[in-house]
Amino acid sequence: MKSSRAIAISAVSTALATVLLVIGDYFPTLSLGSAFLAGIVMMVPLSKKLYLGAFLSYVATATLAFFLSSFIFEAILPFVMFFGLQPILNRLQLDKGWNKYLLLVIKDVWFVGAAVGYYFIFNVVLFENNETLNAYALPIVIAASALVYPIYDYLSFYFQKYIDVIITRLKL
Repeated sequence: MKSSRAIAISAVSTALATVLLVIGDYFPTLSLGSAFLAGIVMMVPLSKKLYLGAFLSYVATATLAFFLSSFIFEAILPFVMFFGLQPILNRLQLDKGWNKYLLLVIKDVWFVGAAVGYYFIFNVVLFENNETLNAYALPIVIAASALVYPIYDYLSFYFQKYIDVIITRLKL
């Protein structure tokens, strides 16, 4: 593939992901959804096996979104901690034939760590007025993220497969 085409695909991915993250920062109810969708957009360069382009797109997206969102981290932080890098790791797992069960455990621990980090940084307490439930908020976050991640991982591979099909049909 010509390098100009690879740069263009990565640049389009960067632009779309940046817009999604900035929208997530200006509308806080969309912050996690926009980080998730920006991670999906990171799959576009990966469909052409542009690993460096995807990583540079990840770095450029995080940097641009940071400056364009007036230094608000609510949507950018989940993208930086997890949603931006996870598609790259998944694609490497598919292409290199790494052990999927071992990587699932490693990525699950990574996801739980990112969720706990997000919890502590933003003090995301769902049960603010109820002291009994507030005491159990952290274990709830840990258990929920550990149980939800395998479903997310499966869906991530599913999305990557169909993005590959779409990019092939578009002949990019």
